[in-house]
Amino acid sequence: MRKVILILIASLLILLPTQAFAKEFSDAKSHWALPSISECTAVGIVEGYPDSTFKPQNSVSHLEALALIIKSMGLEEQAKALDLKKGGYSFPQGVSWGKEYIAMAADKSIINKEKMANLKQDAPTTRVEIAVMCANALHLSGDAAEMSFSDKEEIPESLRSSVAGVVKNGIMVGQPGNKFAPSDKVTRAEIVTMISRLFEKGLINPDPSNYFINEVAGIDKTNQLIALRKSDTVTHPYILADDCVIYRDGKKAELVDFQENDNAKIVLNDKGRVIYLAQFTGQLQANNGTNTDTNTGTNTDTGSNVNNSQSSFSSGSGMIDSIIYGYPIKVIITKSEGGSDLYELESVVKISVNGVTKDTASLVKGSIIEYDYTGNKISEIRVHSASLEETGSQKTDKAYIINLTFDHLTLHFESGLEIGYYIDQNVHFFKDNQQISMSGLKKGDLVEVKRYSNRDELISITIMSGKPRKIFGTIISNVDNCLTVEDYDDVETDYDVGSNVEITNKDGIDLTVTDIDIDDKVEITLTDSGKVDSIVVDEYGSNISGTIITLDTSGDYSLTLERSSGSYKKYEVKDNVKVKEGTKSLDYDDLAEGNEVKLYTNGSNEVTDIVLVDDSRVIKGTVASVDDEGTYGITIKKLDKITSNYEVDDDVTVKENSKSRDFSDLAKGDEVELTIDDDDVVTKIIITEGDSSSVSGVITDFNWDDQEIAIEEDDDENDYDIADDAKITKDGDEIGPEDLLIGAEVELEIEDGEVVEIIIEDDEDIETSGEITKVYSDAIKIEQSSGNEFKLYFESDASLEDEDGDDMDIDDLDVGTDVELRLRDGKIRSLNEV
Repeated sequence: MRKVILILIASLLILLPTQAFAKEFSDAKSHWALPSISECTAVGIVEGYPDSTFKPQNSVSHLEALALIIKSMGLEEQAKALDLKKGGYSFPQGVSWGKEYIAMAADKSIINKEKMANLKQDAPTTRVEIAVMCANALHLSGDAAEMSFSDKEEIPESLRSSVAGVVKNGIMVGQPGNKFAPSDKVTRAEIVTMISRLFEKGLINPDPSNYFINEVAGIDKTNQLIALRKSDTVTHPYILADDCVIYRDGKKAELVDFQENDNAKIVLNDKGRVIYLAQFTGQLQANNGTNTDTNTGTNTDTGSNVNNSQSSFSSGSGMIDSIIYGYPIKVIITKSEGGSDLYELESVVKISVNGVTKDTASLVKGSIIEYDYTGNKISEIRVHSASLEETGSQKTDKAYIINLTFDHLTLHFESGLEIGYYIDQNVHFFKDNQQISMSGLKKGDLVEVKRYSNRDELISITIMSGKPRKIFGTIISNVDNCLTVEDYDDVETDYDVGSNVEITNKDGIDLTVTDIDIDDKVEITLTDSGKVDSIVVDEYGSNISGTIITLDTSGDYSLTLERSSGSYKKYEVKDNVKVKEGTKSLDYDDLAEGNEVKLYTNGSNEVTDIVLVDDSRVIKGTVASVDDEGTYGITIKKLDKITSNYEVDDDVTVKENSKSRDFSDLAKGDEVELTIDDDDVVTKIIITEGDSSSVSGVITDFNWDDQEIAIEEDDDENDYDIADDAKITKDGDEIGPEDLLIGAEVELEIEDGEVVEIIIEDDEDIETSGEITKVYSDAIKIEQSSGNEFKLYFESDASLEDEDGDDMDIDDLDVGTDVELRLRDGKIRSLNEV
């Protein structure tokens, strides 16, 4: 018996919502499958995860696929009504949910009832399994001899007719390289796309009363209403729900983007309002809800508004001044002879642009036209010239191919914008002036993209021969000179980095592969063979950008930096530090307090490179004293607690809340920002105020549940309350409370007496402690008083001492022992039992 395991569409959370709605997910806002994701969510077939994500690249388990095929076929209620004890069912072991879906699939011969106990419910579904189950569910078959896939022999012979059936019906297509890829795992994004196609082809419909395709008879933007043509003489108006999502050409759109005679895919909520609206460009099928009046309401005879008489008409000329979309569409025309009139377009209006027949979408404000009309109804419009927004006008851009599959392409444009496109038969591909198939494209190719100006629809893709290939993405792993890069479509790819690969940051500073961190954004140039040629790290070092507070240019170099978060930190600076402003090299003493800079550090946290971002000078601090007699002067205590004196210009500008103040109005304790010129003279003072403050220290204890944290500041321990919406950040990235290490150096941002942000300044070169809960060969796991556990590795020459001060080995450590640790670069440098 052939192996049959599942089909179609899936979601890890598949409970039918009580109120369907087209939810948006944080990780799918720009995904190529977003329209299908929104559609299946609106119908109630799929849901996302509790954290508002959809995880479109996740695989689909066999049981999840079964549940979704049953739902998509409208069989869920029947499945729930089955008597699972009397149906002769034999369920696989370990099934904790979904037995009714397995039983219904067996009853419908989607899976083999005799072998249903062998179902591997948690295993991922492959493309060949999807094809087989689709064929079983919909009774499809085809001639295997007609398939021409290069990997056809990898498809089990007994399953080829099923694969041929789904391919013949357009439910599945091949992958680049003319492959079917039978063993590839199917993703959630691919599954929802398949189910959308099945509905469009009339093969399934879980809810015909609320899920259908009809022709657009008209729209009313003002009242957010769309009229759909249910038959040749009957239309039905539908109001859009407040949370309705709209798509056209696979992209987010608005109601006004739809035109009469468009075909629209509709999903209604339980109040009969539209929650999903999308353009449909395929052939209308009998079973997808077309031309059926399934809802109550007021019907409109569209023929009643059409002038069908054979009476003579008049002609005019002029310019379209305004277009009012509704039903019927209306236009205001500024006439050649003067004045302007409002006209209605007949539902069968004829439109041509420079002699070529067009539809109402070709009408734009500013078009010069001739028109035939009877009364106030226009029957024909001849457009002789149009504005630059005319439908059909084109634009050409350059872009890199981020990702490509059998029917979509994701592009990274030179502007940095990344867009996914559906590929249909109207898109053409070229290379060296020859037309090619889509399989001739490669990930990373630089291409010339031709698309329509006003609807972002692809016309053609031309490979720019001789240009280097580039890929863009985010680093998610860096192990043994192998980088794993996650691209715009959440696809992960491994790249080996050879010793001769040039690595720099976007400022041109040389890096090594070990400098590349998780979450860094990278641009990787590939050779013709697909190997890494060079890497540009886009965000390397951005976590230590800020403004110089204090600069020491004598003896051992150092500087204190105020970072964008408002925290500050002192950095040791290498004697041979490189300083640049753009492409210009500077000396270290060319820098000054108040300059905005970007620092790059080595493994010892010493500054090796400095980029001067802005040479203007602004210093923050608290007024310690003011001298307003003779030569003006001011003394402030800066953020790093260092006191500095500054000369003040006689004509200094002083502002508070945009209001002018006198220099003599300044008082001790005022928080100020000083603007300093090239002669080290203060020219402007801004008095700042607010209920916010910050403190720095070392964490001595915290309890996230009780919303309390204690830190040691200048040998004093102080407790602080944590706000409900407080966040914890490290190197600019938000982390969870489970990553907060007692002993870490932090800055607390305080507003209205509560901590709103905990900024981790150092948790790698610190002293910490805890109770050993597990001992490894090269590491230990400790639990701290907060309840957090951490696995910490030992340095190769780490020092270990027992409570008597005697040396010991890792093997001598016992679970339950309290230890004090000194960390260096996050590893245990020394351990002492207490």
